[in-house]
Amino acid sequence: KRAIELRPTAQAYQNLGVVYIRLRQFQEAAGMLERARTLAPRDCRMTGNLARAYYWTAGRRAQALEMYEQALPLGEDQLRVNPRDTDTVFLMATYSAMLGRRGPALDYLRRGLRLEPSSPELLAVAAVIHNQFGERKAALDYLEKAVAGGYSPVQLQVTPELDTLREEPRFAELIRPK
Repeated sequence: KRAIELRPTAQAYQNLGVVYIRLRQFQEAAGMLERARTLAPRDCRMTGNLARAYYWTAGRRAQALEMYEQALPLGEDQLRVNPRDTDTVFLMATYSAMLGRRGPALDYLRRGLRLEPSSPELLAVAAVIHNQFGERKAALDYLEKAVAGGYSPVQLQVTPELDTLREEPRFAELIRPK
């Protein structure tokens, strides 16, 4: 936190905000991510991560949805510059999923998987998207592929979007220390 005080950057605030999300300290995450967004208001990642913090903060779901709505056109702007930016493609899939827009979410997901079909990180994002739509089997299938490809089981444990899978035996097996 001291480094942020010395030289505040959007990326530094975002990094700290994401750490708070992983720790399930959503109110603290929101504070950091609000600062990040102030410093980089045109970056879809900053807006999307702020939406994510709001989504998990009690009483802020409406604000989260508003932020996801704002993140989508920012991501589209970024994709006009670089249509092969898989990170942004998967962010757009995630934002669409969080808004309950299955068709666009799956379209972005397919597009991203065509660009990088075996990326463990992107397979994990695919799991989050399917889980958001209640498609537990598909989510777990993607998680198994992600872990088999080298994705860290610790990352699965710190992803709040996967908390609904915690009671699943397949999920418990994936996060069990080896």
